[in-house]
Amino acid sequence: MAIAFDLAEFFLTNALLGTERQAFAFPQREDLLGRLLAQLDVSAPERALLDASALVSFYQVVGQRPTKEPVSSIAPAPPDSWLRCSPTAGFYLARILAGEYPELLPEWLGALNKSDQRAPEELIPALLEVGVSQREWRAAIVRAVGVRGVWLAAQNDKWDYATGNADPELIWQTGSREARLFALTELRAQNPTRARELAASTWNEDSPDDRVAFLGALTLNLSLDDEPFLEAALDDRRKEVRSAAADLLGRLPDSRLSQRMIARVKPLLAYKHSRLAGDKIEVMLPEHCDKAMQRDGIESKPSPVLPKMGERSWWLYQMLQVIPPSLWSNEWRKTPRDLLQLALQSEWKEMLFEGWIRAAQRSGDSAWVEAILELDPRRTGLVKHLAPARREIFISQRFKQLKAPDFEAGIQVLEDLDFDCGVQSTRAVMKWLREQIVNSTDVSDWQLRQALQDFAYHAQPTLFEEIESDWPKDAIGRKMGFEALDEFFDILGFRRGMLNAFKRNA
Repeated sequence: MAIAFDLAEFFLTNALLGTERQAFAFPQREDLLGRLLAQLDVSAPERALLDASALVSFYQVVGQRPTKEPVSSIAPAPPDSWLRCSPTAGFYLARILAGEYPELLPEWLGALNKSDQRAPEELIPALLEVGVSQREWRAAIVRAVGVRGVWLAAQNDKWDYATGNADPELIWQTGSREARLFALTELRAQNPTRARELAASTWNEDSPDDRVAFLGALTLNLSLDDEPFLEAALDDRRKEVRSAAADLLGRLPDSRLSQRMIARVKPLLAYKHSRLAGDKIEVMLPEHCDKAMQRDGIESKPSPVLPKMGERSWWLYQMLQVIPPSLWSNEWRKTPRDLLQLALQSEWKEMLFEGWIRAAQRSGDSAWVEAILELDPRRTGLVKHLAPARREIFISQRFKQLKAPDFEAGIQVLEDLDFDCGVQSTRAVMKWLREQIVNSTDVSDWQLRQALQDFAYHAQPTLFEEIESDWPKDAIGRKMGFEALDEFFDILGFRRGMLNAFKRNA
């Protein structure tokens, strides 16, 4: 509460002029404050003034009446059907959120999802906060925080991306771009048709950047039902939107765009058999890149990434990568390996071989991927398109074939790993790493340390004890310090303990 004017004037005057220029006496007051001031000893004016200041300060604080703010009625969070994860699992999550091996959060979230459990309530705010910057983890985070997390997200605008799980229709009309994108992605997983209709409902009002982002969400559960909408998007004014729509249509082998590409390319490629000259693939280059081709996503100017490719070769290369490579092996009744070998012998080697690699990557054709890896094992970025059992075989064989001087080739394989290795491949990689440490003299400490650290996130955690006991610790000093190896075992051991925490009775 404010003090009276006469008392305020008294303090101001004595503070500015001093207490000795006039008789020192407090203003007369009949209230409680006046009675308290009257009890002060005014024989020492300076001290009395300071005591009075303290007294008035306390009086103002104690005498304040609480303000009556309108209280909003927020319904409590509904009960969650998922069981809370074990304290041990929660302990590992707390360490990850505190900055210890943050790269392992997706693996923790995946293990939680498989166990049909939810994250501890006290860690929900920190998890939701991670989702603000890590968009690719949002779906897993929303699943992890459960009903309570969605309820809590509704109380904070920063976390509104998570509220899309509750009412995607409402979020689409009122939410931020981030929340709308998340809501669309979630709806696409459950109801692809409604998600597409939702994107179409505001298409003309959305910005070009939003339209590109929303098209990206349609990659999930993509089907021919999406074709009319995507065909219309090919006429969008923005190039980025047209390219995104063309990419999606190119992923549908039976789409009109894919059929148009096949119709354009078939007359340009021919398989020729000759007993004297040998088999070969004859190539005719397209004469021009017309507006219809450009509408279907063909860029007229060559990419600087492929400087050796001419303009007309560039047009054919782009069309070739849209067509499923199985068309050519079926059409010409030749194995993928036969056709790839002919491509490598052709004067159009870069255009044919690289085009078929992109086509195999886009279609996920495992037969073509295996043939490519057999002819060029360096294309390890394709390994993820193999079935898990075939991946194990390829990685194991690849590291068994590598010699000590092939360190860079081995590192390339490790850099391309974006999946967990099994027992067989983990043993093969670790054997190769041990040989590098013991025998190689051309590999730097930093390279080995980086290789060990990267592989710790993909090695099979169940082999922790085997790897640790089988390591030649007496040879480590020749190449690197114990610190790098300790770091490898810290990460692998952390992963083992984290995953074990989700087992029953952990």
